[in-house]
Amino acid sequence: MLSLLLRGTLLGVTAAILPGPYQMYLVTQASRHGWRTTMPLALVPLLSDLPIVLLLVIAISQMPSWVLTIIGFAGGVFLLYLAYEAWRASSQPIESNSEVRSINLLRGTVMNLVNPNPWIFWSLTGVPILLEGYRNSPYHAIIFLVGFYVAMASVNIAQIILFASAARVGPKFNHTLQKLAAIGLALFGLYQLYRASGLF
Repeated sequence: MLSLLLRGTLLGVTAAILPGPYQMYLVTQASRHGWRTTMPLALVPLLSDLPIVLLLVIAISQMPSWVLTIIGFAGGVFLLYLAYEAWRASSQPIESNSEVRSINLLRGTVMNLVNPNPWIFWSLTGVPILLEGYRNSPYHAIIFLVGFYVAMASVNIAQIILFASAARVGPKFNHTLQKLAAIGLALFGLYQLYRASGLF
């Protein structure tokens, strides 16, 4: 149970800080409009992920065990890839998107829904871990989701406040989190590969 909470927390932090369309949107809006107006956008992943998770849980739960093993290996490789991306991004400046002009919760939700990153994450990593926890107890699956979304929302809120109040502090904070997340992701990626191999 503690392992699921830790994995959910780490993956939530990573999902919140890895560069992508949603993060660029969040940072840009916070810098332009302040934290009060931007704060609702911290809920975008929770709104957009629900249909993604439901569809993938139905699909993946019907697959034979050997397919789940392959998905487990793919998820481990994907986590190692995210670790590499997080480490590389930690030394690069965050660029704002000049095309984003207004804050719109619906727009942010739709943007994240059509973004391939959540689909890849949940199909290769999130849903297999979720089903693993559910097989032991529905509470274990809930613990994973709570850890994931509490961590993601917390980091999103922190980024909104930091980028809205002090542009110089925001990138340093973000880059530090990315380095820590990269190390943790690499460890969990290796751990998932180890578990998928059937040795544990």
